[in-house]
Amino acid sequence: MTPDQRRDEILATATRLISQSGFNAVSQADIANACGVGKSLVTHYFASMKALLAAVLDAKDMGDFATLSDATYPPSRPAPVRTFFTRHIENNLKRWELIRLHRMLDAEALDPAHPAHDYFVDRYRRTREVARDLLAFKRDPECATQELLAFWHGLELEWVRNRDLPVLPIWNSFADRFFASDAQGSPPR
Repeated sequence: MTPDQRRDEILATATRLISQSGFNAVSQADIANACGVGKSLVTHYFASMKALLAAVLDAKDMGDFATLSDATYPPSRPAPVRTFFTRHIENNLKRWELIRLHRMLDAEALDPAHPAHDYFVDRYRRTREVARDLLAFKRDPECATQELLAFWHGLELEWVRNRDLPVLPIWNSFADRFFASDAQGSPPR
């Protein structure tokens, strides 16, 4: 393998193992064994589990933004915002293992001592800011943001538990109501 291929293999293996067992249950030695290499090779690419965790989280974010990078944020109107969020959900449906990893780490990182705690605090702050801007057409954008994110995260969690869950029909049922109601007293555009 080339160095880039080996790094990618280690990263993919770490993603899989952490998504199965959680960050605190996986060591660099576990990742090395799963890759069939020595631990020193893993530490060559990732000096610590904290560095490896940061790379795993960065890879998920890069996947999120790469898929949506050709789209600019839509104007704050119900139809284009709904399309924007639907596209993001469709992208996530292709990445079950990464979503599972993210949900697991999110729960573990509630502990302020967890190495990903600050990452999740900052990520949710940025997510709320973007969603609030997109939902400016709602009577109460702050409340609408919290409602949307609570639904979204709950739906992802249920999907991680049950891969057969019909995510898009459930999303569309929610979105029919969410984007049609409360648009500053005007019907959806």
